[in-house]
Amino acid sequence: MYRRVTGHVRRGLRRLSKRPEHHPLRFRRGGPRCPGRANRRQRIRWSYGVTGGAKTFNLGAAPTQVVGSAFPVSLTTLDSYGNVDTNYTGSQCITFSGASTAPNGTDPNYGSGSPCSSGTPVTFISGVATGADVTSINLYDAQSTTLVATDASSGATGSLNLTVGPAALDSFTLAPSNSSPVAGTPITVGLTALDEYQNVDTNYTGNECIAFSGASIAPNGTGRTIK
Repeated sequence: MYRRVTGHVRRGLRRLSKRPEHHPLRFRRGGPRCPGRANRRQRIRWSYGVTGGAKTFNLGAAPTQVVGSAFPVSLTTLDSYGNVDTNYTGSQCITFSGASTAPNGTDPNYGSGSPCSSGTPVTFISGVATGADVTSINLYDAQSTTLVATDASSGATGSLNLTVGPAALDSFTLAPSNSSPVAGTPITVGLTALDEYQNVDTNYTGNECIAFSGASIAPNGTGRTIK
């Protein structure tokens, strides 16, 4: 039995092959070059699954985070046509990057583990990794940043913009107007509120009650004066 596939059918198949799904396919049996009963239409259902390979990651997480607080990131693998790449499955070694080191020297913690010599093991199920299948991430520099995920073996990469806010107040830095003041001469002192990673605590605002201490009483009994 012969089946003749015309040019417009072939073009249609090329268009459809960019999206994995099910389609009814009709063809006509017979014709001048095909023996058999002419003009008889047959209908088949052609199921196909086509993906263009792992090309990009779609990362998901709350856009606002706090330094030192672990948060999960979901990853969805997409092929070059935007389909979920369901063939990308199992444990994969994903390298996270993009965030900066905190002012006190604390590096971002993206997690690690066997069997990855570099990167973080992430378990994908039909192209999607979420919940316990993705390690939690800790960032320590308060800033707007871009979190990047890369699979070096496949070349897949993706990014997510995040705003990382400071942790709670931990200390102050003091900046006196004169580091070698003269007794009896007033000076002013500027204060900067910091979290435990030495980020400026931008949430510390408004009128606050600050207790100053440390200076000694003069030999004649004159105490310090703070205004």
